[in-house]
Amino acid sequence: SIRLWRTFDDDFASVPHGVINRGFGGATLEQCWKQFKRIIVPLEPRLLVIYAGENDLSTGRTPKDVEWIFFRFFQ
Repeated sequence: SIRLWRTFDDDFASVPHGVINRGFGGATLEQCWKQFKRIIVPLEPRLLVIYAGENDLSTGRTPKDVEWIFFRFFQ
């Protein structure tokens, strides 16, 4: 969804400090969590938007599992 967003740059062109799309296809929230320090932290973002979780569900995780990963991610 994010990775294939063809008009992303145009849609966010008015954001004053710019936007960087770091979306990658097929990711689970758990994989995002594991890559966070390597991919996101060096960018020192002021704001972070995460769109993830449905791939976790498709691998058999429950909504409670995804919720737990989400809260662990943000600790």
